[in-house]
Amino acid sequence: EWMFDEMFSTMILTDYDANKDNKFSADEIKKIEKEAFSNLKEYQYFTFVKVNKKPFKVNYVTNFNVSISGKNIIYSFSVPCHVKATSNKKEIILAYYDESYYIDLYFIEKNPVSFKNRKLFVIKYEIKENNDYSPGENAIFPQELVMRFKKKG
Repeated sequence: EWMFDEMFSTMILTDYDANKDNKFSADEIKKIEKEAFSNLKEYQYFTFVKVNKKPFKVNYVTNFNVSISGKNIIYSFSVPCHVKATSNKKEIILAYYDESYYIDLYFIEKNPVSFKNRKLFVIKYEIKENNDYSPGENAIFPQELVMRFKKKG
């Protein structure tokens, strides 16, 4: 989920809430996705993933939705990245980055990630600063979410 600041949120509401009811219909959400989100595919949706130290390219997202919380617009979507849990530890590193510095992306501090069937796995995660990892020239991620997991037993 991405929660936007009041300025961007007001722009989206003004431009896409056609009937001014302060919520988005399915048609309005489709229009937002087409006009104010899909172009981010060219930038991997500002989402950079490594699975066991190997880059994973984000080619598409699913389940796009737009909602409103107070004065903020929230985009929610899924990044399909299937990693099978085994008895060996796996690691996924997730970082957000906009090399134009137009958008500043950070993880929320409380519950930045959720897991399905958590009781079946040993899971550890942390948000940390990283000044070494870079997706391209001179790009540095301010934060990354590191998740490590394996099957229990």
